[in-house]
Amino acid sequence: MNTYRFIPILLLTGSLVIQACGPSQEEIRVKEKVRQDSIARVESERMARMEAERIAREQKEIEQKKIEVAIAEKESKKLEFDAKGKYTVQVEASRSLATAEKEITVWKKRGFPDAFIVKFGNEETGDIWFRIRVGRFTTKQMANKAAEIIFTDYKRKTWVTRAN
Repeated sequence: MNTYRFIPILLLTGSLVIQACGPSQEEIRVKEKVRQDSIARVESERMARMEAERIAREQKEIEQKKIEVAIAEKESKKLEFDAKGKYTVQVEASRSLATAEKEITVWKKRGFPDAFIVKFGNEETGDIWFRIRVGRFTTKQMANKAAEIIFTDYKRKTWVTRAN
């Protein structure tokens, strides 16, 4: 019988010894706090990485859109010349043939390879003009497009006319 009394005391003592050997409540709290801080830091780093990836993606999309806009703008400025076209754009006129020829060279360098001069007026009276025209276009819409481009790029007032 004596042993039956001794066993609970022994179990109680053993349990207290085992508990005393483990971490204290304070140590458990500190360990949990460190664990929570580590999880928070990892989550914060993950969120920062995701934000950086989002920003990089948006910047790439913006750059792509800029490229697309540039291509579209270039395409919108693309003119379709036709040597047999009915329409042309007059960009200026001069009384001097030499001046008109210099301007033709300038317009050819600007991308109008078929710039040409039309002589207009009465030679008997000396009232002669050298009209400088650029391009020959099949449609009036294409000639108007050329006129818009010339106005936008070179600040030159122009008008569309029939080619001679």
